[in-house]
Amino acid sequence: MNKQSIKLEKLPSNSDRFYVGIDAGSVSLNCIVINDERKIVYESPYNRHLGKVEEGILALIQGLYEKLGEDRIQSISFTGNHGKKLSKKSGTFFEFETISQVLGVLFTNPDVRTIISMGGQDTALLQINHHNNDWELEYFNTNGPCASGTGSFIDQQAQRLATAI
Repeated sequence: MNKQSIKLEKLPSNSDRFYVGIDAGSVSLNCIVINDERKIVYESPYNRHLGKVEEGILALIQGLYEKLGEDRIQSISFTGNHGKKLSKKSGTFFEFETISQVLGVLFTNPDVRTIISMGGQDTALLQINHHNNDWELEYFNTNGPCASGTGSFIDQQAQRLATAI
């Protein structure tokens, strides 16, 4: 990932303040940026970090600072396998992946009741119960440490079969 890959859907106005969420997963770095109106102004493409997590994060944040202005970014939060370590190093907020997934899905699709999350290391099933303007995680289950059913395994098999995913 390099700084030049940061492309915003719309050029934000000078009055916007931004909030950055970064998923530093076992295989990839993903980012979303919202403004004060809770509108998504940037969503990163799928980016494999190839084990260079900190370098990828630095390039991503540098690109966001240059594009949006460092003083306009109000917060940066992390989730994912590498998120806790990165948030400690940078003094930023960390949220567990499961909670981040539920909050992210409900942000864009408030009526969703079931989430299937396929990551680089595991696949999870989350079922949500809605109560008025709140929610609870009714059911959560994840596969064991076996490779099948994970994003990495599926990528490998697709490559073997010369098939795009």
